[in-house]
Amino acid sequence: MLFCILDGVESLQHKISAFTLKMHFQGINHEVASEVLQNTKDVTAEFFYLPLIDKNGYSMPSDDIQGYRDAYVVSEEQTLNWSDALILVIYPTQLKDSTI
Repeated sequence: MLFCILDGVESLQHKISAFTLKMHFQGINHEVASEVLQNTKDVTAEFFYLPLIDKNGYSMPSDDIQGYRDAYVVSEEQTLNWSDALILVIYPTQLKDSTI
């Protein structure tokens, strides 16, 4: 990642974000149109470029697994790792949170 640092912080953030999205987006094609998968990737990328205050509007409630979160903290002693996640359940539909 040294080449990213030489490009500047903004470029580094963009490259890290792109790397993360590519590594963690998984769409298994059960005859889902490639346009739908691409649109999902595009909208997800747009979400992660929002300012933190806007992303926090979709925060994950403590009693749910859906929404935005920036880290799982389970103890004061744990080493914190950078992470950003938007978790959505779409099936079964009765578990889908339509407010997200």
